[in-house]
Amino acid sequence: LLPVGKTPDFPGIIKVVLDEGIKVVETAGRNPEKVIKELKQHGIYVIHKCVAIRHALTAQRYGADMISMDGFECGGHPGEEDVGNWILLAKAGKTLSIPFVASG
Repeated sequence: LLPVGKTPDFPGIIKVVLDEGIKVVETAGRNPEKVIKELKQHGIYVIHKCVAIRHALTAQRYGADMISMDGFECGGHPGEEDVGNWILLAKAGKTLSIPFVASG
């Protein structure tokens, strides 16, 4: 189980990614700026999971290579937007300038 209420050890996780030679990483969660920028400095392809177009635009601006759009129908925690994939994906196609995939 993951520790609850603790900030993940992002520098430690990134170190393992680099040490193991991982080339593609999916990120998710709050402001991804530091993590995306660190991964991109090392040539890693970054996919950021988003539940809202505004989050996808932010990740795109920070340098994400691809977006994983996660509509309200997904299992687990779909965010707080309550927007389904039929609407979310159509809007992503019109708004984003980077590739995206439907997830969830």
